[in-house]
Amino acid sequence: MTQTTIRGSTRGVRMAAAVSLALAVAATTVACGGAAPAPPTARVQRGSVSTQVSASGALAAAADLPTWQGTAKIVAAVIERLT
Repeated sequence: MTQTTIRGSTRGVRMAAAVSLALAVAATTVACGGAAPAPPTARVQRGSVSTQVSASGALAAAADLPTWQGTAKIVAAVIERLT
């Protein structure tokens, strides 16, 4: 079978192929696309809000704790060995 061309051009055939491809892409997009379903939700019941914090023991700043000083020395020693 041979292609019939007008003035030696296949412009009409190419145009028909491009339109067919565009229609196929548009139909696929419409069929598969669309809005995503809404996420599942649940009812929430509000309770009372507490504005106080309780703790036991003595509080001290992290810089005042002896373990932080020891940790800093260990880290410094490890870094010194690696370099």
